Amino acid sequence: MCVRTIIDANLFGELSSDSVRTLRRWVERKDGVLVYSDGGQYGAELKKSRKTLALFRAYRQRGSALLVPDSRVAEENSRIAALDLQSDDPHLVALARASRTLVLCTSDTRLMRDFLDRDALEDVGRNTRAVYPLRAGTAVQRRFVGARRCRSGQGN
Repeated sequence: MCVRTIIDANLFGELSSDSVRTLRRWVERKDGVLVYSDGGQYGAELKKSRKTLALFRAYRQRGSALLVPDSRVAEENSRIAALDLQSDDPHLVALARASRTLVLCTSDTRLMRDFLDRDALEDVGRNTRAVYPLRAGTAVQRRFVGARRCRSGQGN
């Protein structure tokens, strides 16, 4: 399975910025897979940004993005309702659970804590979740994505 990544909707406006460029190139090379849902709150936020929605759809057509059915996200959302999440983004935690996502790209520290909390999101096999070093230098970002690449022959 390729390393799956969620980009927080708060960063849709920064997708062309230097801070996200390394991550985008990683997805474009198919070394990682972008995960999204077009339903629920994430879908609503995505539809507000037509440019981002078009980009995600283009990635999906090229095989570098995975569209998670809203029904799976809604099911996970109901399962986590009893958890004491720190962020106001249960839909992203649910999307991560539904897709078995390993990497999150966000600047929201409360969401980072939820994403790394093993009570909210258990490990995927032997792999642990990580947060993309958004504010780090390019060299750190390259090392981060370089350590998380699809192996040849792996799909979404």
